[in-house]
Amino acid sequence: MEQTSFRADVLLTQPIEDVWKNRSFDSLSEVKWTYVGLRSGVFRTYPGHRSRRTYDPTKRPWYKRAKSAPSKTSISTAYMDAAGVGKIITISQAVFEGMTPRASFEECQNITKTGPWPGGCKCVRDEDCIAGSCYKSKADGADKDHRRCATERVEAVTSLDILYNDFHIKTMAIMEASDGVKSCGATYDCPDGEPDCQTRCYLFDNKAYLIADPDFLLADILDKNKYSGVRRSQD
Repeated sequence: MEQTSFRADVLLTQPIEDVWKNRSFDSLSEVKWTYVGLRSGVFRTYPGHRSRRTYDPTKRPWYKRAKSAPSKTSISTAYMDAAGVGKIITISQAVFEGMTPRASFEECQNITKTGPWPGGCKCVRDEDCIAGSCYKSKADGADKDHRRCATERVEAVTSLDILYNDFHIKTMAIMEASDGVKSCGATYDCPDGEPDCQTRCYLFDNKAYLIADPDFLLADILDKNKYSGVRRSQD
């Protein structure tokens, strides 16, 4: 039964490679690895490479991080890629199980009158759903012409590894000061008239781990000591 499940998941994920190969977006050249790990343990990556037979994606930090907050996009701290491409970060997103069919709106009302609603129930925004995800699906069920809540169970986690420098530059550009003078990395006169005051910007995750730091840009890709103060999010 377990082997049958693996085989089905391998076939299920096969079409996603065409999506990965034909996608187009800004900074695509900075993406080094794209992959998906399923609850069953099936792992697919692009470009393809050999993994250990014992490799279990569900045990990896990127999978656990996304599963712990499935309605959010998770970002790792900077780390050195094991394949030698340089310093990277991992961006991950949970993938929910297929839409739960509901016979009627009354079925959802019998579960709760005020929400949040379980999978398959009509919703307007993500906050209306237990899973934290409200979207329109072609799946059968009541209210299929409306947005419905995602099923709560996480079926997979999809991730991509992107070079850190490009991520850092684009992130800091977003955090531009309203006056256009004291933006990240800008140098200007200090309030007391002295020169060379500078704005330093940092990005932390919800657990206070450092995601972006100007010093990471200066760290040599071969000098792992530069990362000793940062929790490695991927081993």
